[in-house]
Amino acid sequence: MRAKSLVILCFLLVNTLHAQSPSDTINYRQFFLDVDQLIGQGNLDSALALTQRALQQYEAKPTGEQDIYAGLFQAAGVIYHYYGMYPEAKEKYDQALQIRKNYLGLYHVDMITSYLNLGGLASEFSKFEAALDLLDTAQLIIDRQTEPIPSLQANIFNNQGNTYAGMGQFRLAEDYYSRSLVIKDTLPGLLPNTRANAYVNLGTIFEEYGDFGKARDYYLIAKDILEKAYGTHIDLIQVHQNLGNVWFFQEQYHLAMTEFRKAEKIIRENFPEHPFMGQIYSNIANVQAERTELDTALYYDLQALDIWQRTFGDQPTIYSIITRIGLGNHLRLKKDWEASLRVYGEALHALQTMEGASIYTLANCYNHMGRVYSEQGDLPAALAHFTQAANTLSYDTLDLTLPIPWQASQDLEDALVNLGIAYNQRYRLTKDSNDLKKSGEFLTDAMIVKNGLRVNFADLTSKINLVQRNDLWSEWAVDTYQKLYLLTNDRHYLEAAFQFAEVGKSTLLFEAVRHKKEIQFEGVPDSLLQSEYDLKARLNYFYEKLIYSGSDESLSEDRARWNQEIFNLKRSYEELKADFANFHPGYFDLMYNLETVSLKQLQQSLPRDQAMIEYQVGDSTIFVFLVTTDEVRLIPIKYDFPLESWIEQVRKHITGTMPYNMDNFREPAHLLYQKLIRPLADELPERLVIVPDKKLGYIPFEALLTAMPKDNYVERWPFLINDHEISYNYSLTLLDAMKTIVHQDPSRQILAMAPFSGKDTVYLQLPNQSADTGQVIHKFLPLLYSKEEIDMFESEPQNQTVYGKAATKKKFMQEAPKCRILHLATHAEANSVQGENSFLVFAYTDQPDEQMLLHVRDLYGLQLNADLVVLSACETGIGELRQGEGIISLARAFSYAGAKSLITSLWKIDDQHTQQLMAGFYAYLNAGVSKDSSLRRAKLDYLKTHSGREAFPANWSGFVAIGDTSSIK
Repeated sequence: MRAKSLVILCFLLVNTLHAQSPSDTINYRQFFLDVDQLIGQGNLDSALALTQRALQQYEAKPTGEQDIYAGLFQAAGVIYHYYGMYPEAKEKYDQALQIRKNYLGLYHVDMITSYLNLGGLASEFSKFEAALDLLDTAQLIIDRQTEPIPSLQANIFNNQGNTYAGMGQFRLAEDYYSRSLVIKDTLPGLLPNTRANAYVNLGTIFEEYGDFGKARDYYLIAKDILEKAYGTHIDLIQVHQNLGNVWFFQEQYHLAMTEFRKAEKIIRENFPEHPFMGQIYSNIANVQAERTELDTALYYDLQALDIWQRTFGDQPTIYSIITRIGLGNHLRLKKDWEASLRVYGEALHALQTMEGASIYTLANCYNHMGRVYSEQGDLPAALAHFTQAANTLSYDTLDLTLPIPWQASQDLEDALVNLGIAYNQRYRLTKDSNDLKKSGEFLTDAMIVKNGLRVNFADLTSKINLVQRNDLWSEWAVDTYQKLYLLTNDRHYLEAAFQFAEVGKSTLLFEAVRHKKEIQFEGVPDSLLQSEYDLKARLNYFYEKLIYSGSDESLSEDRARWNQEIFNLKRSYEELKADFANFHPGYFDLMYNLETVSLKQLQQSLPRDQAMIEYQVGDSTIFVFLVTTDEVRLIPIKYDFPLESWIEQVRKHITGTMPYNMDNFREPAHLLYQKLIRPLADELPERLVIVPDKKLGYIPFEALLTAMPKDNYVERWPFLINDHEISYNYSLTLLDAMKTIVHQDPSRQILAMAPFSGKDTVYLQLPNQSADTGQVIHKFLPLLYSKEEIDMFESEPQNQTVYGKAATKKKFMQEAPKCRILHLATHAEANSVQGENSFLVFAYTDQPDEQMLLHVRDLYGLQLNADLVVLSACETGIGELRQGEGIISLARAFSYAGAKSLITSLWKIDDQHTQQLMAGFYAYLNAGVSKDSSLRRAKLDYLKTHSGREAFPANWSGFVAIGDTSSIK
């Protein structure tokens, strides 16, 4: 559970004068225009100096125009407010308000600006109820005016949105922000910073919803507006800060820190005493904690708290509370549990005494406190706090199958997961099966909540963040249900264990493949999609009302009305879903059918000579699901051995220096077999589909040794490939989906490309893949055997072979969607730090260097029609290991683009050996043999014709088959 980051909201501070009489002596009208312009430009020093001079002149020679006098105090208050000098700002606002009350009347138009700015200031102090009262008064006054005042109305809506956002009522906030932006878009001469702030505020709402892609888009629009208009501006502090938050939640910590440092630089150079620095320090602390720099994190936490104390005194604010929760998290990570609980307790007390406190922040605090107690081994206290977190969010009254506010969903999921884990831990002490059942119930409800979130996200990066959270606890769910299965022999529990193992694997890739199948959903009428959006928004709105009402007896009648609204909306929502199911089944399946494939379905689809093996690697247990036509077994393997070390040794020595690597490869290759395959060996048929988990995806199982070799005759070593034909997939649900993809008839059979078939060496200067900064020179040598490799395709007129300089990225992007088979014989490079930056290399052109590279991220938007993609290049099957999704590789990206099956590589392979393997593979494939069998036979043929070092697995086992491996028809 990551610390919450502080998101900055933009309050619109108003300095508009609506007096009717002209000034005869001093041109105060021009003064107000000049001050507004200076504030808009962020030139606060000049604005303050000009305002102080105007006040001195007025007091030296009063004109009797009290509206002018009040306006001067109002201007000073706005400037102090921007400076973060809140006591001085309030003093000036109060002076302006008092003059207006005494001389202009309670309903004078200028009173609106006083209440607007005092409302904004109250929200800064987290006095949300007082802020709403002040803004309601402003609305009352504007309603009594004879003519509409659009600019002030827009500002009222904006500040109401800010207040509700501070209270955590984000649907209401979004509604007010949207109303404000609609009005602003019609106003002539709107200052650029005012327009930019509207986009910032909408961005904060989407950030709170977890839709980081949309949030980033709004922030970038605001950034572009401000930089084009002003260069440097005070409001860029907010933009950089919020962009940093987006990158933080997407685990791009270097990018987050870059944005936070930009904000810090603007403050240091222009407003060194501004309270915004507290927000920046708090967020920098969170980044440092993620980098495990805990002492540095604690330093910034304390710096932030010092700023809040100097700014707000002992007044509890949402800023100081969130900083304290972050401090508590960082103390917990240092295992200073006593100090952590003390700090959490201070945050909890502040939340309980602060008016309009966010229910979500309160639940978040209970969750964190529960985790401390859990880590201390105090399960009763942990369960009490996790239960309090769930109850705070009205868990007992929510219908989890309906759309729930995003922030509520996130914190409720955390509470339910924590409860599920805690009851599992209690079972280990009590051996009471009821504790296991409670664990399963809570974890299942957590998955229902998560599935509801998945339905609402369209942005890929937001979904990535979502599924990564799931990977942290799916092991506990599998453990819970496998224990229940062993206790009861109830297949329902076995099925549940399998479902949780599946949802932790390649969820986003499965959705993408299903999208390729159901692309016809684009025909859904816009009116239905709008109805769907509106119903979800309305359900969120009333759920938020219910959650915030708690058990307040004075709201019992309101709760009854809200429940009736939810009941009516639920009926409409179910009717709409039924319409989707009946008339737009593709869209319904894509958006609402989130179930994984069942064990029974898998058994029915299996041939008798094939078994499926799925691994789930946890902290203490490796769970293995073995599926055959006759039975399903769940085999727990005690994780008491150095799995990752053995994997690293196999990879290191399989490609190391001869003969040293031959000697050091044997032992880990045999030990991995003993632990991962031997417990199942007696029940395995010849053909296997393996779903690896985590780092298991970096090794070829066919190269494991069933016994320790006694000599160096490598061709006679007992490799697993001698006994079994092996293919792979990212999940069994995904395999089932890939098998059922039906592609259109292609215009070409094969597109084969060999960009480096000539004799030229290409040098490129590219970003350093293993560091945050810097450039490195990449040297791409000729692949002379790649020409011979694709020559075999030339004889068929339906095929297209492209060599050397003609094999460009542009050519590939144009031709690839038209072909049944894609064969790329080229260079590639995996990126183990950021998987989306792994790339294939095409021919050099006169375009910028990056035009040669096809990155993983480039493939996500491609629509392929390929039954088979052969990536005859280095490292196309490896990359960044990402929680919840597996290895982010080029091969995976081609699956995302619609490929039914792939042949891909796990390391750098000599192009001569590659050419020999590929010739054998296609010979069998063209004879009607299945893809996995064709690859196995080509490898066995290679072993028969090579000996000694040439037969070592480095030369033949690096290529693996993924996906639907049936023969090409």
